[in-house]
Amino acid sequence: VWGFAGHPLIDGQRLICLVGGSGSVAVAFDKDTGEEIWRCLSAAEPGYCPPMIYELGGRRQLIIWHPQAINGVDPETGEVLWTVRFDVRAGLTIPTPRQAGNRLFIPSFYNGPILLEFDGSQPKPDLVWRGESHSERNTDKLHSIMSTPFIEDGYIYGVCSYGQLRCLDLDTG
Repeated sequence: VWGFAGHPLIDGQRLICLVGGSGSVAVAFDKDTGEEIWRCLSAAEPGYCPPMIYELGGRRQLIIWHPQAINGVDPETGEVLWTVRFDVRAGLTIPTPRQAGNRLFIPSFYNGPILLEFDGSQPKPDLVWRGESHSERNTDKLHSIMSTPFIEDGYIYGVCSYGQLRCLDLDTG
């Protein structure tokens, strides 16, 4: 609806892009030749969140957040390692998910945030906590729309829906 914003990511010889369409939310191309290496995931739209690679669950994972789910993907093969359903309104997957050790924080404007945790022995996460409010005005945690929060020393710092500065305890939200 508002155009395209998720920048590509270079990982070794791969140029990983959000593309969209059935089976091709994310596509990896050879960065020199443009030849397709792999494609994965299906969604109504790819969203706006840039792809990121983090070390989670004992392995490198490409994190793809589209408007229906957040996903962990093997960046070399495109194999989907896990999917956590996280429907967001208006396709607003804009802020970048942030890593804090073995945790992954995902803020959302209308739907509120979620915090996932990886136990280190398997790539699939568990839900630690999530926001209770699904309102843009009556927020309960951190409803970021565009700015990516900052995490340091067990605290999440960010700007909530209408400019309120917030600090959350990472463990409890």
